[in-house]
Amino acid sequence: MSERKVRGLEDREAQERKTLLRDVRSPVQQLADALKNGTVQTSGVFGAGVCLFAFPVAATPLFGLGLFFFILRCLCVRNERLPFRMPLGLYGTDRGDPLPGRRGFAKPEGIFFLGNRLQDSKELWLKAKDILTHALLFGTTGSGKTETLVSLAYNALATGSGLFYIDPKASPKLAVQIWQMARFLGRDDDFRVLNYGTSGKVKGKSPRRLSNTNNPFTFGSAEALTQLLVSLMPVSDGANSIFADKAQALISGVMYALVDLRDKGLLKLSTSVIRDALALEKCVELALRPELDAESSASIKAALGTSGWIAGRELKDQPPSFAEQFGYAQSYFGKALSSLTDTYSHIYGAEDGEVDFADAIMQRRILVVLLPSLEKAPAELASLGKISLSAIRNACAVGLGAQIEGDAADVLEALPTDTIGIGPYLCIVDEYAAIVTPGFEVVLTQGRGLGIAAIVASQDYAGILEADKKGAQQMVANTSIKIFMKLQDAEKTWELIRGQAGQGTVVRSSGFSVNDKSGSVYADTMNTTIEKEDRVDLRDLQEQIEGEAHFIFSGQVVRGDMFYANPSLKMAQLRVPQLIQLGQEVSYDVAA
Repeated sequence: MSERKVRGLEDREAQERKTLLRDVRSPVQQLADALKNGTVQTSGVFGAGVCLFAFPVAATPLFGLGLFFFILRCLCVRNERLPFRMPLGLYGTDRGDPLPGRRGFAKPEGIFFLGNRLQDSKELWLKAKDILTHALLFGTTGSGKTETLVSLAYNALATGSGLFYIDPKASPKLAVQIWQMARFLGRDDDFRVLNYGTSGKVKGKSPRRLSNTNNPFTFGSAEALTQLLVSLMPVSDGANSIFADKAQALISGVMYALVDLRDKGLLKLSTSVIRDALALEKCVELALRPELDAESSASIKAALGTSGWIAGRELKDQPPSFAEQFGYAQSYFGKALSSLTDTYSHIYGAEDGEVDFADAIMQRRILVVLLPSLEKAPAELASLGKISLSAIRNACAVGLGAQIEGDAADVLEALPTDTIGIGPYLCIVDEYAAIVTPGFEVVLTQGRGLGIAAIVASQDYAGILEADKKGAQQMVANTSIKIFMKLQDAEKTWELIRGQAGQGTVVRSSGFSVNDKSGSVYADTMNTTIEKEDRVDLRDLQEQIEGEAHFIFSGQVVRGDMFYANPSLKMAQLRVPQLIQLGQEVSYDVAA
């Protein structure tokens, strides 16, 4: 039997990196640095105290040694800091958080707990302004990414703020975990869930609810709702782009008319109403309704004109190409609207939805969106993700306010930035590569000023980059917190972390030589070279286990363990909240 030859490098043949590095500090510098270590100082005080009892004859020098370490500890503790921020409530200043102009340091304000540093278990905290600069998290299957995101979500709930969590895996465990944490904190009344899974859907009434309801067209301007529908359009390139432009013009005109009628209380706008309005006869009837104001009437008539409609003529007298051109434009929305109206009627079938994205932000609700990737085709999954992400993006505009004129107290204090809770409203998007939504990166660029923070997670960077190159690059540029868990991608994701971590300067041995007197024994040549070296290694990322991660923040590279909330699921019972439905037209005047 022939022996297999291995030409690759074996682990036993590779040299550990640290064995080749050299410490060029002088003995005095090494001693001074060692004495600055808090463990050495406390050990010195404790050791001197023990020796006082063991060797009473040396009490005087031992007492002096202990006093020396004690004074040294008192002097050094003032300058000690945690890797990122100090937690809120501690006395003094946070020397890791300089004030603008670097004329002093801010008080401890850390409210967002990430985990512990690997080498010394020091806690990793971020303050509200830090998390408002957003986070990007990567981790392959088995890295503990979902449990990490659930644990990070607990920070938002614990600070009295709200949460939007969208998960394309649609694991039932996620909804139960978020529910348990909300119930533990006494916030189960704020819990909402949108479940797009249809495997358990039955016709007619059922005692078990699949989901809360949502009607994204109940509120919002015509422009915002138009963009929501445009995001569902299939991508058109080349010659088909002209039909896509006509489709956008058509839906814009129809939405202006429908929103006008909705605001006047003449109809309740929903997906089924929009689908019906896009039928040829209904659309022409809508354009001729006398209740429309001049602007809305002109908008829908102009939209019909792009398909060849001539005002003043009966439908039967219109050019033959009108119906054909209208059909092309209508087809861009037929599939999406039919899917929302029929397949997901358990969500969009209500005229007055229980979930309102703007209300979720203003009132700090807890909203979980479950998208079952195994049930849906990739294109449909992406469309469902676009609906939710576009809706939350449009809802973020509530932070801009509705007016600028008036007293500062009336205009500014009505914004959701700092008025509710001490933490920002947190948006967590898991598996973003599966539901990439062009335009969602605006939440990262503008969310800080609106009190909205985002954590975007994916298995790798390549998937996001392929789906939306410009958006992916903007996400990297507008997230100051990068978290890399266990990774296997040796290309795009590895290039990203290498570029983010940068390089450091090391002093390395120049080699070894054989000592003539000792025969085959190799000895250090005692020569060194100064080299640049990556601050991270791919094998370190690949060998990480569940919950371990590399953090990159403010130029620091910290290796640590993620915070693990681990909400107990024993005896857990999830109840989809049943809300009392009130019509839009119902209003109450309460006497002062």
